[in-house]
Amino acid sequence: MWLRELGFHITIAQLEQKTLFQNQQSRDYTIAFSGWSADIPDPVTFWDHGDGRRNNWAGWSNHDFDHLIDEAANEADNARRYEYFQKAEAILLNDARSFPFITSIQTYAINPAVRGWETNLLDFRQFEKVWLEK
Repeated sequence: MWLRELGFHITIAQLEQKTLFQNQQSRDYTIAFSGWSADIPDPVTFWDHGDGRRNNWAGWSNHDFDHLIDEAANEADNARRYEYFQKAEAILLNDARSFPFITSIQTYAINPAVRGWETNLLDFRQFEKVWLEK
């Protein structure tokens, strides 16, 4: 499909997870797939990508983007924070070498006897609070 739609041939290399992560962190790849889940229910958890930041495995850097993300991270007013995020996102979409490829959605079929099941923005489960009612 990549050859037909994009005009280039790819070869998939199956790697041990440790090797995959080492290659991504050292930027020893042509194209790579990676994923991220939120640590906190806030957009800033996905934006920690600038030069020298811990999740910047692609090596992309943009001073204006970094500045806007730093401003948003330190802004208490949510309306202003989202203005910073929107401006940063425009830079990212125009300039970056990475892009969102897929997103996951969790769907659960819960038996009516299950109690204590709570949904949350981060999709974390606290099974110690779940029980079956007879």
